[in-house]
Amino acid sequence: MTGPTTTTLHRFAWQAGSLVAGRGAAFVSLLLAARELDLNLYGRFVVLLVLLEAAMIPWKPIVQQGAAARLGRDGGRRGWAVTTGRWWVAGAVVLAPIAWWFDGPESAGLLVAASAASALMFLHVPGLLLEGRQRRIALGTMTAQCTRLAATVALIVSGSLTPRTALLAVGIGSVAGALAMWAPTARRDGATGWLLPEVGTEGLRWIEFHVPILVVALVLGLSEAGGFDLLLKLMQGVAEVLAGIGIVMLPAFLRGGERASMVLARSLRLPTLGGIALAVAAGFLLGPFLEAATDNDLALGLAPALLGIILVAAPWMGLTKAALISLDASRWLLPSQLAISITTAAASFLAVGGVVWAALAVGLAHLIGAVILWAGLRSLGELPPVDAVLSFAGLRGDLGLLRSAMRRGG
Repeated sequence: MTGPTTTTLHRFAWQAGSLVAGRGAAFVSLLLAARELDLNLYGRFVVLLVLLEAAMIPWKPIVQQGAAARLGRDGGRRGWAVTTGRWWVAGAVVLAPIAWWFDGPESAGLLVAASAASALMFLHVPGLLLEGRQRRIALGTMTAQCTRLAATVALIVSGSLTPRTALLAVGIGSVAGALAMWAPTARRDGATGWLLPEVGTEGLRWIEFHVPILVVALVLGLSEAGGFDLLLKLMQGVAEVLAGIGIVMLPAFLRGGERASMVLARSLRLPTLGGIALAVAAGFLLGPFLEAATDNDLALGLAPALLGIILVAAPWMGLTKAALISLDASRWLLPSQLAISITTAAASFLAVGGVVWAALAVGLAHLIGAVILWAGLRSLGELPPVDAVLSFAGLRGDLGLLRSAMRRGG
């Protein structure tokens, strides 16, 4: 294969577009909430949202993919419905009392309701995956985030936005996402078990994404947590888009008999160079942008520049994981995720010195995870050459291939 195929480019356009739209709508919802509420109240909402994310650990798509893979085409929809129900009950029993202690019985009830709505949405994922209907999953995710944005705007216009109603908007979005994902599927029976390995992996990712927010809230207060949450979520969202671009473009540059290292180098060029440019821009512009957008003094200092490490590391990590799986070396993935999660949790307590130290902790944790994956590729002799990845001449050639494919109808 000498260039991108029509299928690859269509997949790129759909997946990248849906990811950007969904992440963008979710982040705009957060910006509007932060602008309408004072930072202390927004920080309270952020902690409730972190608890909701914890409740969603068992049925996030990565876990549902595990259910689908175990069941195969002879498995059962009823089986994963029962499993999801079990996990929802377990999450409600553990997390509802925490929400009650933190913000009263109303927040506990809303947390349980919003987690039930998210479980209902992700319940459709395994069946759609088994039938190859990834586009419907993307549509449901976009619908959930756009509905959440619309509900947030309605609450602001009516003067009813509070931390609790903002959480309600998230639940309403999940119900809309479930309706968008609904599709007739063949009835199947079968048990999924408790999916402990998948749940454990998702739990580690929750630590990576959310423990820094909780630690900042604990040691610096809710106001600081609100500002840091906005910064971290924006950087994480952009990093996910960059990694997604690299992974989706990977098949576009496959050429028969070529070493994996060169395929990786080509696939890394666009997201890596883009990540570097965005990281530099973020260091100078992101802090003022967030302060203007929220009409709050967030006092982020050098934190945006330090979190720029995530933007540079994300494409490498995403593509390296895909490469290690294809090269039958997935044994490197768990140590990398463990290193990121444990280091993030431990180093987040540097936040006692301020949000800049918290940002440094998150950035260094990602570097450690990336180094472990780098060691895995190096042990296989497939580490991409740095000069090939950072080649602007190579990037021009890659973009030329993409333009040519588009002109041909791709």
